[in-house]
Formats: sequence, C-alpha cells, structure tokens
Amino acid sequence: MNKVANILNFIKEDLYKNQKSRNCVQFFQKSLLHFSISLEIGFGSYSKKYLSYEKLCESIPKKFGSRSTIQAILNDAVEEGYFLKEIHNLDRRIKIYRYSSDFSNAVEKWLDNSASEIFKFNNFN
Repeated sequence: MNKVANILNFIKEDLYKNQKSRNCVQFFQKSLLHFSISLEIGFGSYSKKYLSYEKLCESIPKKFGSRSTIQAILNDAVEEGYFLKEIHNLDRRIKIYRYSSDFSNAVEKWLDNSASEIFKFNNFN
C-alpha cells in the first residue's frame, strides 16, 4: 500500500476500534458535532480561553447540529466527567466548559499515538 492508503487505513481502524468501548476517545469521535464540540472545548482549555455555551453555539456551524443538541452533548460530557462546567469568575450567570484532566490525558495520549503512527507511515514507506 502507498502512504495515503496506510494513513487512511490507520485512521479508519482507529475510529472503528474506539467505537467499541465507552471512553474519552469514543466520545470525541462519536459524531461530527461531538468532534467539533471537543475541538472547541479543547482549544479553549489549552489556550486558557474557556468557552461558554453561547460561544460554542456561535463557533460551530449550524448545519452540524442545533443549539439543543449542543446543550445535550455538553450535559452528557459533564455527566460522564469528560468536561468540567464552571461558573465564570466575572459573571456568575455564564457557565464555562473545559476538559477534565482525565479527558485531557486521554486526548493527549490518543494524539501522540496517532501522530507517531502517521509519522511512521509518512517517513518509512
């Protein structure tokens, strides 16, 4: 197989493997909307620019999902312990979201493993 086929096959197998168990990466990859929310929350978490529900709804393309679906996914992520929901320190009406430490660690590990596999295909085939 060529490099692109190997990389696509790795991504496909990784996606399918992660859907077999309920964990952080499975949540991250569950749907395009889950992926988008996780990316937005992750960017906010790592850049210390935490996002509110309203900011998320503004950032994510409307065709990915409705506001109520975004809220349901956020609630599920908080309930599962993937995201933390906190009160904004300047305006108590605003709730901000960030990765939990477990979710952050799982995503970092998944990214490290994925990047090393893709790098291996890119340099040695």
